[in-house]
Amino acid sequence: ASGYAEDETGGLIDAGLIASLNEKLAGFHADSGRDIHIIAAMTTDGREIEEVAEEMRAERSADALIYVAGADQALAIVGEGLDEAFTTDAEVAMIAHFEEDELAEGLSSGADALIARLGN
Repeated sequence: ASGYAEDETGGLIDAGLIASLNEKLAGFHADSGRDIHIIAAMTTDGREIEEVAEEMRAERSADALIYVAGADQALAIVGEGLDEAFTTDAEVAMIAHFEEDELAEGLSSGADALIARLGN
């Protein structure tokens, strides 16, 4: 894990976007002591996305993690104390951006939702 936001797609995501997300999430960590990670990958290789997301969260000892598998068109938000209503709302907001080819906005909206939720 090189940072809070990771591109595991082989470079399909703009490095500036990853840097911007890392800056935002590092700032949140500095202010709150809480870790949020975002991983953008191509696929879960047929595994359940929530299972993969929880494994990634555990590996990083993160409070919350967003896992996006682009080729699978799958998304999961996992974390301690996150209820299903919250994660569903955040995922729906992210997907709305993704459907408009707004990757940066989608990932940022997910990060912002988690920051608002965990910052309390």
